[in-house]
Amino acid sequence: MLLLVVYPMKKRIHALAFLGSNKLWFRLHIAFGIVGPVFILFHTNFVLGSLNSQVALFSMIVVALSGVVGRYIYVRFHYGLTARIVNLTELCDDL
Repeated sequence: MLLLVVYPMKKRIHALAFLGSNKLWFRLHIAFGIVGPVFILFHTNFVLGSLNSQVALFSMIVVALSGVVGRYIYVRFHYGLTARIVNLTELCDDL
């Protein structure tokens, strides 16, 4: 779960450029964002015990869903991992 933080830090702190490309860390960020919550669910045996665990689980679900929605929106407006915004003619060509 801590490796999820490397991608946003790498984007903002230029001294971390030696860690590799942003494209690689973005893909790892997506993979860890999916696998991490699944591992947590297996670790808890899908049982909600205390109020603390319930709040943590639902917070994690909200964060994971926001990542899915964010990725959906990102794919609709950008091509690949470049920050180039797609124009209307390119979208029409894709259809």
